[in-house]
Amino acid sequence: MENSLNFGLNDKKRQIGFVGIISDFSTIAYLGDVYVLKEYRGRGLRKWLMQEIMAHAILQGLRR
Repeated sequence: MENSLNFGLNDKKRQIGFVGIISDFSTIAYLGDVYVLKEYRGRGLRKWLMQEIMAHAILQGLRR
């Protein structure tokens, strides 16, 4: 986690999801971990979270 870009998905104070991206921040980003707790699935949260991640400024301009 230290050398990756991490995103959390929270419902109030409870963490309900997580995405971990490994990147050199210049050429490549690897989507390593994606999860949303079972009781929160089916609400479009993963799709929304991935859209937010793809738009994140740090990940723009990568070749892969």
